Amino acid sequence: MGTRDYSSPEQIDGKHSELDETSDVFSLGGVLCELLCSLKPFDEKTLSESSISQIVCRLTEGDAICPGKRFSELDSSAKKEVAENRGVMWRG
Repeated sequence: MGTRDYSSPEQIDGKHSELDETSDVFSLGGVLCELLCSLKPFDEKTLSESSISQIVCRLTEGDAICPGKRFSELDSSAKKEVAENRGVMWRG
């Protein structure tokens, strides 16, 4: 099935016949979001407390916040940590 935080809606919903390269692109987007912002694209607590149908609904309705907005909402210490993880200096 895959890791819930990175799985595409059709993968979570068990529609294996619909899996193709777009599912991989969806998952890659989640990984890139976490690499860039040190945050998963969806709230982990919300996903862990949701049923499969609720997760699919959240994924398909676009509840994800774009990485730039999520990064801008971090406090200074978190931004500094992201910069250190990426090997750059934070100038905030």
